[in-house]
Amino acid sequence: DMLKFGILTGLRPRELRELTQAMIRSQPGGVTYVEIQRHKTSRTAGTPKPRSVPLGPDAEAIVRRQVAMHPLSTHIFLNLDGNPFKKFAFRNRMRRLCTRLGIPMVKPYALRHAFATMQSDSGMESTSLARLMGHTTTRTLSRYIHNNLPSHKEAMERLELRVRNGILKAG
Repeated sequence: DMLKFGILTGLRPRELRELTQAMIRSQPGGVTYVEIQRHKTSRTAGTPKPRSVPLGPDAEAIVRRQVAMHPLSTHIFLNLDGNPFKKFAFRNRMRRLCTRLGIPMVKPYALRHAFATMQSDSGMESTSLARLMGHTTTRTLSRYIHNNLPSHKEAMERLELRVRNGILKAG
């Protein structure tokens, strides 16, 4: 659940390991989100601002399932001993997943990179994505988004279509 939640939310590995029930918030109208008061970027910002990450139905279901499994814990994700994951244990969990999938080992931060790449490929605007990930600039975001030739080709085809339609209408 923790790995899937990571790819669904783009949270940093440390944020996943330290996620507590108090960080899960709801707004009227059914919007559930994670609010991170003190995140990596807020520590260096002149005026620290909390980071909010909306949760989709699958991510909400993971939170409900984890809370039901560990109702007495303040943390969402716990290891078999009932304690929050340590950095090394989280990395081992990622290693086991990679082995099971038959792919080379990737670090837990790869979940965050996958989130950014998929959101970018789906058309999410860069400024919104950067804010969602807790970045102060879109320049930082460029390190997370991986080259995806099919997505770039599709974007160019959409551009050509807009240009073609604009020229035909103007001409």
